[in-house]
Amino acid sequence: MGSASYVGDMNAPRAGRTRRRTVVSSLAIRLAMCGILLLVGMAGCSTAPGVSSTTTGINSSSLNHLHDMLPLHGMVGTMLVATHLGLYRTTDRGQTWREVAGGPGQVMDSLMIFKLAQSPVDPKRIYALAGLRTSTPPPAVPGVYTSADAGLTWKLAASFASLSTVSVYTISATAKTADSVYAFLPPRASNGLMASADAGGHWQAQPALPISDITGVASDPSRPEHLLVWSVAGGLYQSTNQGTSWEAVPSVEGGVYALSFAGGQIYVQSDSGMFVSDATGTRFHLVNGAVNYSSVSFSASTPNEGYGLTGTGVERTMDGGKTWQATASLTGHPSLIAVDPDGAKIAYVGFSYPVGLDISTDGGQHWRSILAAS
Repeated sequence: MGSASYVGDMNAPRAGRTRRRTVVSSLAIRLAMCGILLLVGMAGCSTAPGVSSTTTGINSSSLNHLHDMLPLHGMVGTMLVATHLGLYRTTDRGQTWREVAGGPGQVMDSLMIFKLAQSPVDPKRIYALAGLRTSTPPPAVPGVYTSADAGLTWKLAASFASLSTVSVYTISATAKTADSVYAFLPPRASNGLMASADAGGHWQAQPALPISDITGVASDPSRPEHLLVWSVAGGLYQSTNQGTSWEAVPSVEGGVYALSFAGGQIYVQSDSGMFVSDATGTRFHLVNGAVNYSSVSFSASTPNEGYGLTGTGVERTMDGGKTWQATASLTGHPSLIAVDPDGAKIAYVGFSYPVGLDISTDGGQHWRSILAAS
């Protein structure tokens, strides 16, 4: 659930777009029909708007890397992967992929897509943050984008310019309504928390946060009033009234690096180890003071089961974080971990350099590549 800043990516030059593609028969037929119609002078023929042909790989440029990944709850087998050079979608757990944004002629053309969020109320409502990645003005507008069909098609909800900012650090959909969402604007520091009630179309500034160096913002999917912010320097803070007032969580000591919701529980990785909340989600206790993971992901269906990233691999717990065991070797160095909403035995690990994705369907006993640079 944590976020990372990509300030260093803002002026990266645009790379080429060499890909290996597998074109399905229906698309081939459509293209053939387009050719015939064009010969007789008819216009307006194209592939589905905003969607590329099926692809088995992603942009192989050395500039490409992973920014975020999101297995969708309520949409079996569907997942989104945001990279520096495009947004990819699968509906069959990685057997096939489509680039749905960021490519030439697509929504978010030439923008880097760096953060994804899904509504806990409406599984089809997705948000994406897309910022500049070239020094040349791109065809698309940097801003907050939204999808009403589980990430298949997208539209601009609000430009960064309309929010008087050059970037939005992170975004979190809430359980209040299907279209309610929070965002954090770094230039505004402790006054940077914004809220929208119409899927990002209009935004209102929220009361000041207790800290300004925010690492992450998250709305509790089980409790619409419960909101959390954390910092690698300032620790964990929570609000039980949608951000009107805040309190430090004193039991969670040290800076916080990662947070994961698991049903009614919340897991937190801090300098002092792994903490877990009680059933209210507001009181925490230490479960393991020896672990130190850069990212954690726990199962909503079986809250005692989860995964944590070490510097080179993945470890798994089946007892709520008390004990951990190493999983099988990966095909690269991990940067992100996510449990599939359909069960704790299915997990995804993302790699930044070279960009790629592994899946395990047996609780980490085996991993295999399902997305790689081509």
